[in-house]
Amino acid sequence: MTVGEMQGFVKSKMKEMGFPGFLAGLFTKRIPKLERWKNDEQI
Repeated sequence: MTVGEMQGFVKSKMKEMGFPGFLAGLFTKRIPKLERWKNDEQI
């Protein structure tokens, strides 16, 4: 799953739960900055 796919998934789930679209967008825009999505390839 890519960052974009995760953002879309979370945004749609939040809207489904009753959050307004602009709030869902605000909360999901920081997902790419989370540690999980950093591209440090460790072998």
